[in-house]
Amino acid sequence: MSIIALSSCQSSNDGCGNDFNLPYYNYTVQYNPNRASENRDDLSITYEPIYADAYGGLSLFLWTGRERYVYSLIMETPQDVINVVVGNESTMDVNVILKIFYNYEESLFRVLGAESYFKEFQFWIYGGYEFNIPIQLTNNIEMSEAISKLTVGIFVAPEQYAMERDEIQRSLGLVLNYEIDYGVQTNLVLDVEAVEPYKLIEELMFHSLMINNDFKPQAGGALHPPSPWQVEAGQEIEMSFVTNPISLVWEPLTDYLIISMLDWGQVPMNGQPYLLVNSRADGQHGRFYITAPDEAGFYDFVAFIVPNPTARRSQNNFFPLDVALRFTLEVVDEK
Repeated sequence: MSIIALSSCQSSNDGCGNDFNLPYYNYTVQYNPNRASENRDDLSITYEPIYADAYGGLSLFLWTGRERYVYSLIMETPQDVINVVVGNESTMDVNVILKIFYNYEESLFRVLGAESYFKEFQFWIYGGYEFNIPIQLTNNIEMSEAISKLTVGIFVAPEQYAMERDEIQRSLGLVLNYEIDYGVQTNLVLDVEAVEPYKLIEELMFHSLMINNDFKPQAGGALHPPSPWQVEAGQEIEMSFVTNPISLVWEPLTDYLIISMLDWGQVPMNGQPYLLVNSRADGQHGRFYITAPDEAGFYDFVAFIVPNPTARRSQNNFFPLDVALRFTLEVVDEK
């Protein structure tokens, strides 16, 4: 499974409300000094060479040594060792950040060899190499009597702000949603109230997820978000989402959820860990709010969509999740 270098909206007539034939200018901004990373020799990470070329992408899969299927992780306890395998089939070194979500909430984990747990792990993956990263989830996660979900994502260039630089906005990331099988058959139940889409959009050509400030989206497209999007410190920010989730699955769709991150940490949506949405038609438009940080500065915003989040995994519904275009919030003390 490889990262596609561009999103689904990439042609000059892309159905996303953008004309890529217009002149394009980069917005120059410094790197995020808190996100620079160096590989550590004290961790139990192994790597080996793989085939690579100039047009290669990233790959991601998990294994525990006991799974029966690629979409299911057979585990006896939540703390079993999980191997995260990340491959870089390109010829360039890439800085990535690893995020883990257990039942759709950000989880602490540790790479074997580390003494402490953390919510993220950054590392350089060399061009033409495949890395095996053994991790363990925090001891605070207890054994479940239901099927659980483990959502794993890698995202490119966390040390750079997206701003208006097209190559960063479109270096989306790769997210997979695994099923954890503890030997039980009870389905996962989400303790979050589902919301209804604000508006249904007919004949939506956009087959993806877009989050922006466009509260009157036009049929057939979705505008790119402003980047930077300037907001005040501590402000409640209303955001718009446009999606065509039925195009993302090969089975009946009942609901989907959206997970958002701000500065690479999960951010509440409408005061809940994530946004659970009832699905009623192809094109959907809705609204939600997040709260801006209290401290001024730049913060990148990333979101992805999980269709049928409680459904059992199978070969028919296991695929990379769709990631929205990344953009930057510029938090100021006063506008």
